[in-house]
Amino acid sequence: MDFRLLRYFVAVAAERSFSKAADRLNMAQPPLSRQIQNLEAEVGAQLIDRSARPLSLTPIGELFFEEATAVLDRAEKMRVRVSDAIKSERRKFRIGFVSPAIHASISSVVREFRATNPLLDVELMEISSVEQYVALNSQKIDAGFNRIHVDDPAISRTVLQEEELLAVLPFAHALALREGPVSMAELSRYPLILYPKHPRPSFVDFVQRLFEDRGLPTEVAFETLSKVTALELVAAGEGLSIVPASVGRTVMDSVTYKPISDKVTSPVIFVTRLGDGRQELMDFETLVRKSLLASISP
Repeated sequence: MDFRLLRYFVAVAAERSFSKAADRLNMAQPPLSRQIQNLEAEVGAQLIDRSARPLSLTPIGELFFEEATAVLDRAEKMRVRVSDAIKSERRKFRIGFVSPAIHASISSVVREFRATNPLLDVELMEISSVEQYVALNSQKIDAGFNRIHVDDPAISRTVLQEEELLAVLPFAHALALREGPVSMAELSRYPLILYPKHPRPSFVDFVQRLFEDRGLPTEVAFETLSKVTALELVAAGEGLSIVPASVGRTVMDSVTYKPISDKVTSPVIFVTRLGDGRQELMDFETLVRKSLLASISP
């Protein structure tokens, strides 16, 4: 059955007038009347009671109107989805993150964004904090979650949360065996194992500034490339470390996580390009702000 005939019939049924339907369809009335007659001949039943004023549908016409409307609606949805699918072959949305800034709550937002944008190719890319700024400017990523403030006039930054920092100690260390939190002053007396070593500035510099701001000397025994290596070195008794509380979910034998009495924190920062007005970015930013700005937790 010709979809064009279905559209003609739906227009007449909705307007209850051949003349009004013709105006709506931008065509003359006589051809429209003939097309409806052809449709009735094809169906094998009268669909419109032409003796009524305004026009009315016969019982068969009412049923046909309901089904025709559903078919046309489905056809339009199919057209839109196929059109979007064709466009989406060139549409990607890349989100940079630095571990452990990718919290469970951030992961939840990414899942929701994927679910509500099924035709968008959403990719997560692990990129250091500093490299995210470069990647945003070069359009290699569209948004990012990191921990380091970098002054860049082209980048929008939103601090989602100040996350508590924890001390990581060997399981049998004197500070680990003691009840209660440890202080930055106490931590400064032992060799530190910090990460990541590259690129700079990094979380290494951030932690060192925490000690410097308190006038505390530090001895950095190791700067590692990853948090896993740092934790393994702590477990081996090579020193202590400081990590975001979300790292405390990483279960590892022979290490203990302790709160720090100084209440030191590290920011979780959401970054995007200023002036990027793409709808998908605005939708993602709205979702991030709505879901995470006040609710993200370590």
